[in-house]
Order: sequence, then C-alpha cells, then structure tokens
Amino acid sequence: MNKLPPSSETPRIFEPDEAQAIAEQAQLILARMIPECTARRYQPSVRTDGWQTLLCFAGSGPIVPILPIGPSQYGELARARFWYGLTLWKDGIRRGPTFPYVLGAFSGPNLKGSFRLDSGPQAIAEAVYEALGAYDLNAIIAAATPERVLKTFPSQPQVWQRFMYALCAIYLRRFEDAGLLLDAYLDGNDDTERGWIWADMFNDATAYSRALKSDPESVRESLIEVMNSNWSHLNIVDTGAAG
Repeated sequence: MNKLPPSSETPRIFEPDEAQAIAEQAQLILARMIPECTARRYQPSVRTDGWQTLLCFAGSGPIVPILPIGPSQYGELARARFWYGLTLWKDGIRRGPTFPYVLGAFSGPNLKGSFRLDSGPQAIAEAVYEALGAYDLNAIIAAATPERVLKTFPSQPQVWQRFMYALCAIYLRRFEDAGLLLDAYLDGNDDTERGWIWADMFNDATAYSRALKSDPESVRESLIEVMNSNWSHLNIVDTGAAG
C-alpha cells in the first residue's frame, strides 16, 4: 500500500492537465476496488477540460450515482464527492460532472478529507476507498431515484434547479408539477446570455412547457429517448491497465 507524503511537507502544485491526469488515473484504479461501480466515458466526448471518466453506480435509469475524483482549484489536492447525475437531459451526460447544473445535477455525500496529488494515483485511490468505509454505499445507490430527488427540493432553489426538478417530475408523470416548475424557471431566468449551455436549457424548457399543455406523454417519451441515448454513449472503460 502506497503511503501519503507526510502532512508536514508542502504539497507539490501541478499544472491543470497534470492534476487532472492524476485524478483520472486514480478513478480508474478505484473502479477496480469497488465492485458496485463501473468506469464509463461518454463517447464521443465534447468536454474540453479534462473530465473523461465517470464512476457510475448504475447501468440504466434516469438518475445515476457517480463518484468523481477531481483536482482542487490550485492543483495540489484531490477531492471526491458523490453526485446524482441526470440522464434525462441531452446536455447533461456529455458535459458533466464539474458543474452542478449538468451531469452532477443533484449533490450527494461529500467524502471527508482531501487527498494529496503528489501521493500518486494508487495512494489516492486507496485513501478514497478507505474514506468510503464511513458511508452506507447501498443507501447512496438506493437514493438514486426521481422520487427521492423531488423530496429534496430546496426551499429556495436556484433558477436552473427548477428545470432539473421539472424533468424528474415529467418522468414520474407529475405533469402539473412539472409545468409549474418550468414556468417558474422561465419566469425567473436571466441566464440566456451567459453561454450556450444556459441557452440550450432555456430553449428546452420553453419547448417542454408548451408541449406539456397539449401532449405531456410525448414529452415524457422524448425524455426517455434522451436517457436511452445517453446510456448508449456511456461506454464501459477497461480498467485492467490502470495503475
């Protein structure tokens, strides 16, 4: 077992590409240590910031628990946190999980501790695996349902969150609730000029809101098609050479 450098030593700071490569390798190693997960990559990927591998704790469905390991802002530490990814949006899987409004739509437990990148991928993976022992992994996986997600609706959601919760409501055929959430999102939206991802979300919300009034089942069917398409592009990664 690799040992972490003494905490008294100043951590080495890595360039972003180096830091991400270490975190990526640690994820591949960790995937071999956890039988409940599979390492997957969305292909073809549209990401440009280094995120590639997703440790997925489901193989189908609208919500997937993921455990990304990523570098800290300054490139000296790695951190790990569970997210509940949403596969119902066409832009969700392709661009996650670094932003909560895409794949990591709903946050899960944040693993305690930070892991030094200069300890290397093997040591990081082992430290994350040890940290997982403090959590009920089965409960985390079982919570990955649209029903559970809607029960966690915040008292003061951000505007984009209403869109994500609306998709869950549509999936559950709670069409009236979904319509109210989409209307609230559209009424409170001021993000259409902040980049294409916000514009895509706004355009989809507009289309879904209109279609719900006339043919809600067709909207749900279109979301299921998106979900199936996302899963068809989440290819399992061979982790045998990791380490």
